[in-house]
Amino acid sequence: MYEIFPLAFFLFNPPKTTEIKFQNIEIIIHKQEPDLYGGRTGKLPLTGVSLIKKFEHFYAHAYPDPLTMGDPITIGWGSTTKLDGSKWKMGDVITKKAADDLLIYQLEHDYLPQLEEIPGWDSLNVRQRGALLSFAYNLGANFYGDRRFHSISTVLNWRDWKHLKSVLILYRNPGTRVEEGLKRRRLTEAWLFFQLH
Repeated sequence: MYEIFPLAFFLFNPPKTTEIKFQNIEIIIHKQEPDLYGGRTGKLPLTGVSLIKKFEHFYAHAYPDPLTMGDPITIGWGSTTKLDGSKWKMGDVITKKAADDLLIYQLEHDYLPQLEEIPGWDSLNVRQRGALLSFAYNLGANFYGDRRFHSISTVLNWRDWKHLKSVLILYRNPGTRVEEGLKRRRLTEAWLFFQLH
């Protein structure tokens, strides 16, 4: 009777991973993580969506690009195009709900398919995928294999994780007014990439 209580307690309140020996039977319990994927496909890493929102911030009114102070005109959560692919213009307005929907749609249709082509994508965890989703949203869905992104492409190709942080920081537009913000974003993406829990 006294041996049953601890077993029942762990079965209904398990930590992340627990090994229990009960009457010479070893039981390994894996506590399930909350669902960290979403979107219509169920394949969108929500860790990346959160990171994108943290750095893009929501703007209901269209505004000029912070680097060029002109095009591309941006709105919502950093969106530069409408659902139909046309460009935003100054004076355009969007609701938060419409911006949320647009972000998820564009991430699933314009970014995720490109990221899934990266060798080893299937072996990455949700945090690693989320970090790369944020990077792609900021710098372009087709970054992998582009000659301008040789360093990050090489790291991903060789799975050379020990150099990932230093390589991510390269992509911050040095010497511009946006450098510090981009550096913070790259460091946060690196932090997320290496989180285990």
